[in-house]
Amino acid sequence: MTTVQVELLNFIAPHIFYVTTELIGNSRANFLSDVSARIRKQHQGALFSVGSDEIVGVIHEPGFARAVIVDSSNCENNSNNIFFCWLVDHAQLIKTNTIFKLPLEIQKATARCKAASLNNICYLEDHLDFRTTKFARSVPSIAPSAGVIECCLDLLSNYDKLELEVVENFENMLIGELIIYHNGAVYRLSEELCKKQLATINDLLFQ
Repeated sequence: MTTVQVELLNFIAPHIFYVTTELIGNSRANFLSDVSARIRKQHQGALFSVGSDEIVGVIHEPGFARAVIVDSSNCENNSNNIFFCWLVDHAQLIKTNTIFKLPLEIQKATARCKAASLNNICYLEDHLDFRTTKFARSVPSIAPSAGVIECCLDLLSNYDKLELEVVENFENMLIGELIIYHNGAVYRLSEELCKKQLATINDLLFQ
C-alpha cells in the first residue's frame, strides 16, 4: 500500500475520478504547454475519420490538446462532423468539429492524468418495505444517488491537501482511499459516505 499526494482533475463518481500526481514544480503545466506548441507546429492537417483509439489533436483554449474520439455524428457530411472527444491529459469531455492528425511521437507520450476509484465501495439507496416492516430499508445499488455525489463534491470543494492511499493498480486504474485534508481535519471519503449511510464496504462483491 502506498500513499501519494494528488490533485483532483475531474470527479464523476466514487468509482471513477481523475487525478494527477505531478505536483512538484511546473512539470505538468510545462508538459501541457509543450504538447500544445508541438501540435500547433507539427499537426498534419484536419481529419474526418481516425483509427480505433488513435490519439488526435483538438483545439482546447488557449491552445491545443490531445484527445481520443469517443463518438461522432453526421459522418456522411464532412462539413458538419461533430466529434465528442476525451482529453487524455485533462480528463475532460469536449465537443468539436475539427480534429488533427498527430505524429506518432506525440500520440505515444504518457497521459498526464490517472483514473482512480474508491476500494470496495457499494452504494446504498432506501426502498420502502411495504410487506414486512413498512419502513424504508437500505439496499445495494450499482449507481450512486444524488446524495452520494452531493456528499463527495461538498467534501472535495475546498480541500487543503488530497492524498490517495493506493491498495491496487488494476489495468492502470488506481484503487484505494481518498483522504481529504481541510481546516485541520482529515476525512476519508469512503468512511464519510458510510457514516451518512450512503454507501457500505463490501469486500466480497469485488472479489
